[in-house]
Amino acid sequence: MRPIALLAFGLVLANALLAAFTAQRLIGLPWALAFALGAVLSPTDPAAASTIAPRAGIPARLTAILEGEGLVNDALALTLLRLAATAAATGHFSFQSGAVRFLAIVVGEPLYGWLVGVAVMFLRSHIFDPRLEITITLLTPFAAYLAPEYLGGSGILAAMAAGMYVGARRADIVPAGTRLHASSVWETVEFLLNGALFMMAGVELQRVVHATANTLRLFEYGLAIACILIVLGALWCALMWAFFRGGKALLEEGERRMPGRHMAVIAWSGMRGPISPAATLSIPLSVPRIAGGDFQTMLFITAVVIAVTLVPPGIGLIPIVRGLHVSGDAAREQSEDERQFAFGEAEAARAAIEQLVSLETEGRISRETAGKIREDYEDRLSEIESGTERQPVLLVLIEAERARIERLRAEGRINDRVTAELERLLDLRQSALRRQTAA
Repeated sequence: MRPIALLAFGLVLANALLAAFTAQRLIGLPWALAFALGAVLSPTDPAAASTIAPRAGIPARLTAILEGEGLVNDALALTLLRLAATAAATGHFSFQSGAVRFLAIVVGEPLYGWLVGVAVMFLRSHIFDPRLEITITLLTPFAAYLAPEYLGGSGILAAMAAGMYVGARRADIVPAGTRLHASSVWETVEFLLNGALFMMAGVELQRVVHATANTLRLFEYGLAIACILIVLGALWCALMWAFFRGGKALLEEGERRMPGRHMAVIAWSGMRGPISPAATLSIPLSVPRIAGGDFQTMLFITAVVIAVTLVPPGIGLIPIVRGLHVSGDAAREQSEDERQFAFGEAEAARAAIEQLVSLETEGRISRETAGKIREDYEDRLSEIESGTERQPVLLVLIEAERARIERLRAEGRINDRVTAELERLLDLRQSALRRQTAA
C-alpha cells in the first residue's frame, strides 16, 4: 500500500502540476485548460507493463504494485480533471471550494461505493441464476458511478470502492460456477473496452491531425512534455526509494526491503494508455466554453505523450528487466508461491479431514464412507469418485477447505496470488461436483 499510495497520489499530483505549468508556458493554454491537460496526462497505465510482465520475468509482487497504482491513479486524475473542467466552464476557480469539493469526492465517493457494494452483495445473496448475477455485475459499476457523476463528482472512486468490496466478498456469497463464468465475461469486457478506447482515440486523432495547423510545433510541445514527465517519474521513484532507507520502509513491517532494481522497473513503466485520450474526449462535454482549437491541441499533445511514453518504454522493458536481473527475483517468488501453494493445499486437506471427523462423529455419514473419503484426501488424489452419499459431503468439505484458505490469507501465511489459485481449484471442483449431483 505504501508504494501504491506514493505513486498514485503523490506522483499523479506532481505530474498534473508540472504538465499544467509546462503546457501553459509553452502553448499558452488558459490555466484551467492547462490543469485539465495536466490531469489527463498525469496517470500511468499498467496494461502494457502487465501484458509484457510474464514474458519479461517481472515478479508478480511488482506487477501488483503497478496494477494497484493504475487502479487508484485513474480515479484521482479524473477527479482533478473534473475540478479543472468546472473551473474552465465557469471561468473562475476558488481554491477553498475546490479543496472542499476534492475532499468530498475523495471521502464521500468511496463511502457511497461501499454502500452500493453492500447492497449489491445482499441482492446477489438471494439470486441463484448465474445469468442474472452476471448481469448485475455488469450494472454494478454504473450504479456506483452515475449518482456521484450527476452530483458533480468523478464517479470513478465510487465505482472502484464498490468493485473492491464486491471482489472481497464474492467468495463468501457467489456460487463457484457463477464466479467462473463471470471472470470469463469480465475478461472479454475489459479487452473490448480497452480496444474501443484506443480505436476511438485513433479515429479522433486522424480528424484532429487533418484539422490542426502547425502540427510539427505541437509535436515538439508534446515531446517536451513527455520527456519532462518521464524525468519526473524517474526522479520521484529515486527519491522515494532513497528517502525510505533504501526501500526498506516502503514495505510493510516484516517484509523484505524493495530492491532498487524494482524501483527502476517502476520508473521505466510510467506509460500512458487509453484512459488519457478517453478523458480528453470527455472534456468538450464537460466544458461548454472550450474552443475547438484548444481541444484539438490538447488531444494532439495527449496522443504524442502516449506514443512517447508507451512505445519506447514498452520495447525496452524486457531488455531493462533482463539487464537488471529482475527475472531472478521472479523465479524466487515463483518458488515461494509453490511452497505456499503446497502448504495451503495441505492445510485445506487437513481442514476437510477435520470436518469429516466431525461429520462421522455426528452420525451424518457412515464410518466406511468416511474412511474412503479420508483415504482420498490423504493420498492427494486430484479427482474423486462420484457417489450419491459422498457428493454432498464433499461439497461440505470443500467449504471447510475454503474457510481454512481464507483464514491463512487473513493471517498473512499465504499471499493473494496463492489464495486466488487455490480458490479457483476449489471452484472448479465444486462446480464439477454440482454438475454431477444435478445429473
